[in-house]
Amino acid sequence: MTTFDIQRFVLEKMESGLGWESAQHYRNLISKVFTVAKKWGFYSGDNPANGVTLPEKQPVRERHILQPEQISALLVALKEPVRTMVGCGSAKSWV
Repeated sequence: MTTFDIQRFVLEKMESGLGWESAQHYRNLISKVFTVAKKWGFYSGDNPANGVTLPEKQPVRERHILQPEQISALLVALKEPVRTMVGCGSAKSWV
């Protein structure tokens, strides 16, 4: 397995709809396999995953932040226990 093979594998995964983070996990997992194989004496070459690069990370979608009045309306509409979970998460961001 070469750097080119791993690079092609990761890019094909991204082209099929896999997210950037998942592609990074694949690359890191393959790198770890080669690192452990070398440590245990099953592989003696350089780690081919070290040369693999991912495209620049692009935001998938625009993020929208709720305004305080929208959060209040959302909390009124939600039922327990979801109301408490959202309330705790939104209170954290207000601090």
